[in-house]
Amino acid sequence: MIDAVMKQKSIEQQLESLKIHPDEIPDEDISDAINLLFQLIEELHIDNEKLKTENQKLRDEINLLKGEQGKPDIPSSKKKQKGDISSENERKKQEPPKQKKSKSNVAPAHPTAAELRGITTKIKKT
Repeated sequence: MIDAVMKQKSIEQQLESLKIHPDEIPDEDISDAINLLFQLIEELHIDNEKLKTENQKLRDEINLLKGEQGKPDIPSSKKKQKGDISSENERKKQEPPKQKKSKSNVAPAHPTAAELRGITTKIKKT
């Protein structure tokens, strides 16, 4: 229903943006006809929104009768918050990076290609 009210305001704004003012038209018959058409547009729009809402409710009910799940009730996440809503204070403070150790004193995890060539030549000689 809230959407219908918002769309109703939108329709009224769109009609106003046409800048057609029936009261300013000198011919009274044409002025009345335009007024009547504007009212008809507004009424049809309201009826259309009501029918859309009712149609959706009926679709949901049909789905429930078929055994399908209906629409979940999801509460509004809009909260009235006052003041600062930043999460800056909740963030984890970063520690300065640690000093890296040199790898020169550490033995390699696997033999180098030159070491492998030396091992194979020793095997061939014996």
